Amino acid sequence: MQQNSPLMWFDRRLPSWTWLIALAFALLLAMQGCAKSPTEALLRETIDAMQAAGESRKLDGVMENVSARFNGQNSSLTRDELKRYLLGVVMRTQNLGITRTSTTVEMKGELAIVTLGLLLTDGSGLLPSNGQHLKARTIWRFEENRWQLVEANWE
Repeated sequence: MQQNSPLMWFDRRLPSWTWLIALAFALLLAMQGCAKSPTEALLRETIDAMQAAGESRKLDGVMENVSARFNGQNSSLTRDELKRYLLGVVMRTQNLGITRTSTTVEMKGELAIVTLGLLLTDGSGLLPSNGQHLKARTIWRFEENRWQLVEANWE
């Protein structure tokens, strides 16, 4: 007696073109799953990358996630002005250290409000020669498949 394999049922019942359509549909679903969704984890990864770029003194890495519509310090700072401000910080510091002392994320669909505690330090020795603690409230928007900083206020 010949034993039937589990796949024989599929081979007998469905024409070969049906398998091709099923495969195409499965690939389409898999590709949709690869599209980024506006999750908190992705936002935190973006903030981590911006922090690392800032510590490495790479302004382009910081600015790539700043929206063209950015406004800061209660609408008194544009994206270009933010870049110039950060350039000044980089030029004034020898060894910039950025430590997040707190991070609070409030998700609101494709918007997120992130409150950060930041300790900025400068110095090349064991202890930093300068330090400043900032509290920042930022608003992020998920656009073009990534999180972009649209607003920031700090004190």
